Amino acid sequence: MAGSVSVLDRAIESKDSTSTATALDAINFRVREIAKAVQKASGTNNLVFSVDELLAELKGAKPNPKTIHEHLDNQIESLRKLVLSQILTLSID
Repeated sequence: MAGSVSVLDRAIESKDSTSTATALDAINFRVREIAKAVQKASGTNNLVFSVDELLAELKGAKPNPKTIHEHLDNQIESLRKLVLSQILTLSID
């Protein structure tokens, strides 16, 4: 995910529309896959990894890299906490 965001940043800086579109597609795919995995792992429909706002930004005419970073940073931190919680729970069992 971080690699795709870095590619997006470079593509936007160099005004490379093909690389920008490719990076946005990659981020979109990864976000959706992570959301599915989190939902499956948590066993609920209440996602810790919320993707609606991020996907809306990705679909926009000119996605803002700063906004994408803000959404991803918060979501990745939530995901990290969920994983740590799962690891602790499994180690207790």
